[in-house]
Amino acid sequence: MIVKAIAAVALALAASGTAHALRPAPAACLLLEQGWVRAPMAGRAMTAGYGQLHNRCAHAVSLVGLHSAQARHVELHRTEITDGISRMRPVPGLQLAAGQHVSLEPGGLHLMLHGLQPGVVPGSQLELEIDDGNGHWAYRLPVRAR
Repeated sequence: MIVKAIAAVALALAASGTAHALRPAPAACLLLEQGWVRAPMAGRAMTAGYGQLHNRCAHAVSLVGLHSAQARHVELHRTEITDGISRMRPVPGLQLAAGQHVSLEPGGLHLMLHGLQPGVVPGSQLELEIDDGNGHWAYRLPVRAR
């Protein structure tokens, strides 16, 4: 009975359309909430990811690394407008103060995923690993249609 209840909760979480930790992360300082990935355009092997980064620890933390087995590179980027032209620039590092939230959103700070493997399509999930310097924390991000 308990196994069925646990399976039902896991299934409900998987179907809810938000980022979910693949393993419990009680010690994770840098938490990704409401994460999602935009489905790539046809014939393209890159896309963007969004959500809310939250430092839930009592000290500052840094985003040390991003990784996905479904993408060759995952980087943090910022959209900037220079002379009326929108460009994305890599952000080499991000530090969050204790309790700070940072939005990853279209037209601002966001994840860039390059070299996507086939299968990153609407309705699928992309596994993302975040390194906050204290550990590696894995999430499943739903892939949404453009």
